[in-house]
Amino acid sequence: MVVRCGLSLLLMLLIFSGCQQGAQQSTEKHNAPLQVNVEQNKWTNEMKTIQAVRDIVLPMKQVLKMKTVAYEKDIIVVLELKHLYTFRSERIIKQAKEKIKKEFPKKKVKVTTDHKIYIELEKLQKKMEDNQISEKELKKELKNVKKLLKQT
Repeated sequence: MVVRCGLSLLLMLLIFSGCQQGAQQSTEKHNAPLQVNVEQNKWTNEMKTIQAVRDIVLPMKQVLKMKTVAYEKDIIVVLELKHLYTFRSERIIKQAKEKIKKEFPKKKVKVTTDHKIYIELEKLQKKMEDNQISEKELKKELKNVKKLLKQT
């Protein structure tokens, strides 16, 4: 009887510890740094700026995920906060904006937590990484994103 309980307990511990590792890997995947081939991407400077912004904002304990697009004088950042911190979003946005402004004082920084903008920036960032967007298209997309930012 004791052996049976011990084996059951051991089996449950193995199952739960296995599930924890998968959750940790899932989180690491969302926060993985951008992998950009520098020689083949025409958006190299923008990608470096994006990576620098990620390095500034992601260490904040309140931030779960983020998307960033940088072009010319603009840096647009959308944060997805951990559920516990959603009620303090305005304070967190202000902190993130101050940190980014300190690093990039000549850029116009816009930070938000709007999910609609998060989706738009996700598409835009993917196109930039894959080199599938022209400068004209990027300007048009950014103009649309700025309109969405003004609505919030």
